[in-house]
Amino acid sequence: MAGPDPAVHAPAFVDPRVKPGGDGCGRFVIRRAHRRDAEALAALIRCAYRDVAERFDLTADNAPSHPSNCRADWITRDLARGRRYYLLRRGGTLCGCVALRWTAGQVAYVERLAVPTACRRQGLGRALLDCALREAACAGKRQLRLGLIAEHVELVNWYRRRGFVWLRRESHAHLPFTVAVYRAPIRT
Repeated sequence: MAGPDPAVHAPAFVDPRVKPGGDGCGRFVIRRAHRRDAEALAALIRCAYRDVAERFDLTADNAPSHPSNCRADWITRDLARGRRYYLLRRGGTLCGCVALRWTAGQVAYVERLAVPTACRRQGLGRALLDCALREAACAGKRQLRLGLIAEHVELVNWYRRRGFVWLRRESHAHLPFTVAVYRAPIRT
């Protein structure tokens, strides 16, 4: 029988930028997710993207692949394909996640960065993005990329403040919005 999974027993990271809230402390744990986390991750992602879906009138019919429609089988399929999910817990509560998709080259894609509205503006999204940057750097990647709704101005500005710059716009027949692709260098 194998020993305990070291990712599950990762030490708590204390980020001084995280404002006390919820449980009254700024301590949180980020660990790599596993198949057993798929249901909880899918529920968290749906919850975190619900306000975006409402704002941009996204439904399961017009945007079936939007994270607001996430299901556990998406997560397990992603994990089987090599995507890595990281989840953030604070005070025993799942408060966020981020996924990384690797390419054969020097680029990693940030996907499904999700923090529910009740947990936002506390530095948790930044902590998850920092985790993604560290993990991509450890994997030898030189650049992070991500796609988001081009008209989601607040989110575009959030990523710009974190060093992301516009790369291109994309239109997809299966999406009722334009995707803006951003990139940021990974500094080692």
